[in-house]
Parts: sequence; structure tokens; C-alpha cells
Amino acid sequence: MAGASNFREAGDRASELPADLLVAAGARINPSTGRPEAPSTATISRVVQDIDAQHADARVGVWISQCVAAYRARHPEQWDLPHGLEWLDGLGIDGKTVRNSAERGGVNVKLFSALLHHEQVVIAQITVPADTTEVTCVAALLDPVDLTAKTVTADAAHTQDATADYLTRVRGADYLMTVKGNRPHLLEAIAARMPQAASGSADYTDEQIVGGRRVVREIWVTNAEGIDFPAAAQVLRIRRRTYDLAGQQLLKEIVHGITSLGPTRATPRQLLGGVRHHWRIEATHWVRDVVYREDHQHAYTGTGAQAMA
Repeated sequence: MAGASNFREAGDRASELPADLLVAAGARINPSTGRPEAPSTATISRVVQDIDAQHADARVGVWISQCVAAYRARHPEQWDLPHGLEWLDGLGIDGKTVRNSAERGGVNVKLFSALLHHEQVVIAQITVPADTTEVTCVAALLDPVDLTAKTVTADAAHTQDATADYLTRVRGADYLMTVKGNRPHLLEAIAARMPQAASGSADYTDEQIVGGRRVVREIWVTNAEGIDFPAAAQVLRIRRRTYDLAGQQLLKEIVHGITSLGPTRATPRQLLGGVRHHWRIEATHWVRDVVYREDHQHAYTGTGAQAMA
């Protein structure tokens, strides 16, 4: 809606659209003037607040998935590399709370989305019911999505046995998840499998200059022997160090993870890329907040928050 923060502004933006764009969008043709009519403020308000937002999200997700499939078919050179994808065909899942979306006495709407790493587009989105969390909504989000050859990436909140079982046994997909303190025994078991991370060379190292800083990422990977987690094949440790351009270390971070991908199906480089590229879904939150000003919208009633998103 071009940064509009309410329906009046959205109507103003619509009235400024060129005729050819209105025609392409299916605008009604005025029989008297023969020109397309832009939707009014009232029309936009009515459609956004009354539409079945879940159904609309599902239809849009299918359309985007079809566009991606068509693009990939036209550019097979990007997917037919000698050893498969240069990066994993990752699908990141994450939730986002829409500020200013609470109706009187209620809570803000929380949306749960799935984003393709490579194309950086959202292909599925649902509203998380107020009485639950996104952790329990993975199946509802991904049931309509084709997960063939996909690796689902998720933050530590989703590192749950039920989620791993759903992805691998029920859907035939793979997972790559970070592991933190919410799973203390699993984290301890993974750390015990990774003694080589404290000394010796990493299995893969990536170095980049980002925002005037030098970022060094190292990954150690080993098999998941003795790890009690559904379909676990490998565990990993990533060390991320950030330096200024003079060589002074500014930040050090260590992250552990677990994946159903075995060593013949994912290299250390691919696993490092999968963890890193998961944060592209976080980047979409920034775009929605800052570029599209989603959190500045103050016209949310009915299904408005989800429909506008």
C-alpha cells in the first residue's frame, strides 16, 4: 500500500495509479468516461477487513510458489550444479508480531511465515491463534507447502522432537535447527560431540567484509551418534567472530545446531550457509516494518492485519 498508514491514505495512493496499471489490476471501467476507476477508500477498507485472510494468504502462497517453479524451470543452470545446489534449498520459518494490530482489549496479531532462502520470498503465512504459539503451528503453516527436497530452517524455539518428526517422517523433508538453552540436555550432548571446535582447523571457513567490519565464520561438523533427537544425522558448531578493519576483535559468538542431512547430502559449507541464510526471513521483517511501514498501520479490524501483511 505504498507506505500508507490508514485506509484514507491507501485510497489516495490508489487514486494516483496510472490507468494501465488499474486495468491490469482489474479495475472497473466507468461506462461514461471509458476510463478505469481506482478503488475508493471505502472499497479498500471493506475488502481488507472482510476478506478471508487465511484463504487469501493460501492463494497468494500457491501463486508465488508457481512463479518460483516457473523461474527455476527457465534457469536450470542455477540448480544443476555438479554436486547439487551450491546452497541448500532452504525454507526458513519464523513468526512476527504486528504492532498496533490489537482490537479493543485484545492482543496484537502474530503472523507465522515460511520464506524460500534463495528467492527470499514468502510462500506461506498464517495467523497464530492467541491461545498458542508458533511452535505448535508448524504443521498448519507447512501442510499446504510442497516440501520436496526442502530443508526447513528454524531458530532454537522450534528445536522440538515433534517438529523434527513432522518434517522428516510425515513430510519427507529435512531440517536444520539451532540448539540453545531451551533444550539444555540436547545442547550439552551436542557440545560433547564437538571437542575439535576448541582446537584444530574448522571444516569450513567463510570470511567477508560486512558494513566496514570483517566477519569470520567457522563451522565444525560431526555425526550425531548418541544424540537423542528424531532423524538426527549430524551436529555442528559455528563460531562467528567480528573484527574492525584494524584487526581488533569486536564480537565472538558460538552457535550449535542439528540437522537430518547426512554428510553425503550436505557439506559443511552448505550447512553454514543454511544457518546464515535462515536470517533472511528476519530481514523481511525489517522490510515490512521500515519500507512498507507495516507496524505503523492503524486501521486493523477484522482480518485487516493479516490481509495487509
